[in-house]
Amino acid sequence: MPIQKLINTWSSFLTFSRDIKFKYTQMLAKMLSNQKLLLLGRFLIMILQFSGFIVQCQDLCYLSKKVALPSDVVPPPDVTCGAGKVLGGIPNVSVNGKTFADFDFTKRPKDKSVANFALTQFSAVNGTSKDSLLTAGKLYDAVNAALRSRGQKKFLSQVKLMDFFIASQNDRNAQNAAGTTRNIDKAVKNCGRDCVGNEADRMKALKI
Repeated sequence: MPIQKLINTWSSFLTFSRDIKFKYTQMLAKMLSNQKLLLLGRFLIMILQFSGFIVQCQDLCYLSKKVALPSDVVPPPDVTCGAGKVLGGIPNVSVNGKTFADFDFTKRPKDKSVANFALTQFSAVNGTSKDSLLTAGKLYDAVNAALRSRGQKKFLSQVKLMDFFIASQNDRNAQNAAGTTRNIDKAVKNCGRDCVGNEADRMKALKI
C-alpha cells in the first residue's frame, strides 16, 4: 500500500467505529514484513493503540476525571451535552439533533426487557435506518464512557448490552461479519437477567 494511503487512512481513523479501528490496526501489523514501511508501520500502530487515550484526554463535557477509561472505550468527540440528566446524573448527551433521552432504554414499557428494547428498536433487519443506528451508537458510546468515568455501575451492564448490540447492527450495515459477531457475543455476555426467554438466541440469529 502506498505511503499516501496510510496517511489518508490515519487522517480519518478517529471517525471510524471500534471494529473498523481494529481492522486497520491489524492491517498495519501485517505491513511490518515490508521493510520500506517498517518504521512508518510501527509508528502508526503505536498511535492507533493510544488513540483512545488521546481522545479521552480531550475536555469532553460528559466525562468526569474520577476514573480512567479502559483503552477500548473511546468517547466520541462530536457528542455534546444537552439539557437535563439521564441515568441518575449523566448529562443528556446530544449529536445529530438527537439526545440520549430519545433512545433511552429506561423508557421502555415496564413489562419488557432491555434486550427486547434493543431487538425491537435497533435491529438493522427490522427497518431501523442506518442514520438512526449511527446516531444511537454514538450516544450510547458517550453514555458508556460517562458512566465508566464516574465509576457508576448501576446501569453499566445494561448500557453495555445496548451499546454492543447497536454496534453489531452498524457493523451489519457495513457488511462487517466479524464485527457483527464479536459485538453480538459481547451483548449476549452482558445480557444476564436483561434477556428473557429466547432473546439471547434472537440476538445470535442476527449474525452474518
